[in-house]
Amino acid sequence: MFHQPRVVVRCNFARIIDPEADRYILDSIPVPVCQPVRANRTAICREDPTVHPSRGYHASHRLHYYGFKMQLVISRSGIPVHFGITAANVHDVNYLQWMNETQLTDCELIADKGYLSLGYQTSLFEESRIRLVTPLRANMKNRLSEWNAGYRYARKRIETLFSQLCDQLMLKRNYAKTLDGLFTRLCAKISAVAVLQYTNFLNNRNINRLKHALAV
Repeated sequence: MFHQPRVVVRCNFARIIDPEADRYILDSIPVPVCQPVRANRTAICREDPTVHPSRGYHASHRLHYYGFKMQLVISRSGIPVHFGITAANVHDVNYLQWMNETQLTDCELIADKGYLSLGYQTSLFEESRIRLVTPLRANMKNRLSEWNAGYRYARKRIETLFSQLCDQLMLKRNYAKTLDGLFTRLCAKISAVAVLQYTNFLNNRNINRLKHALAV
């Protein structure tokens, strides 16, 4: 069964810091709620029948886990714009059907192979003028792709932000017992990143050096 995500839109800081942004990056990160060995007996975050934790595997982290995925959209400069959560067993490509809720239009969206879908690519462009750019799989050499070294470099921005969220804001350390509690914690961490970036922006510093934001 496919579970609908919970979604929140955070655009205010992005509009202030980078009002002309027309390139965005999309990726997902695991959000475990407990150790996989406890999955069969735990009741954590299972109160909502439309979205609840599940077992999943994150290929780039080589990680089996129990919980959710956080889907994050950032601007090319690294500012969080929108995020949502899905069950861990929901494939990334399925999240594209909710991209219209991000309020993004007339822009370019950079993602990895997990979001590769000709159908969604076409519908996003026709409905919202969102141009989805992803690398091709090895068995798709007969198709043309815009993917190049510049796009690979651009994606590093979201990978760096995920590292900051995990190392500095402890994204994967979960103490929430309910889905609302977990979602509130994620909102707080994403909002904290945006506030620190805005602080750097006001002080003419590199917005993505989060540790420097509160330095005198």
